Amino acid sequence: MVEITINTEKFKLISVFSSIMGITAVDCIIDDKTGKLIYLIPEKDFILFELSLKNKVKLLENLLKRRIEVISFSKDPVKFVKNILRPIRVKEVYIAQRDNGKKVLRIQLIKSRYNNPAKIKKVKRLVGRYFKDVDEIIIR
Repeated sequence: MVEITINTEKFKLISVFSSIMGITAVDCIIDDKTGKLIYLIPEKDFILFELSLKNKVKLLENLLKRRIEVISFSKDPVKFVKNILRPIRVKEVYIAQRDNGKKVLRIQLIKSRYNNPAKIKKVKRLVGRYFKDVDEIIIR
C-alpha cells in the first residue's frame, strides 16, 4: 500500500465529513467528471455508518452541494474490491502472480442488472491508487 497525500481542498472536505458523521475518513476522492465525492472510511467504522449514520449523507450532500458515496476501506485489496463493488454480487476475487512476477487482480462478477460500468472503472481507479503492487486488473 502507498502513502496518499491530501491537498487543502480534500483536507477541508474530510474535516466537514468528520464533524458531521463523527468518524474520520481515510481519504476523499473527487470525481472529475461528475464532481461526486467518494469518502473512504475505516472498516471498523463502516458498520456504525451503515446502522446509524447513513441518513446523515443527505445532510452532507445538501451542505456541500455534491453527491456523496461512502466506501469501506481495507488494506486487503480483495476485501477492498468487494467493498467498492457493493451491491454488485461478486463471484470471486483473488490475486494471482504470473510467471514474470507481475501481480494480477482477477474479479469475476455474477451477471446482474446491477453491474454498473462506472463501478468497474472505480475499482480500477481506486485499486490503482492504493495498491501499486497490483500490475493488472481483469474483470469478467
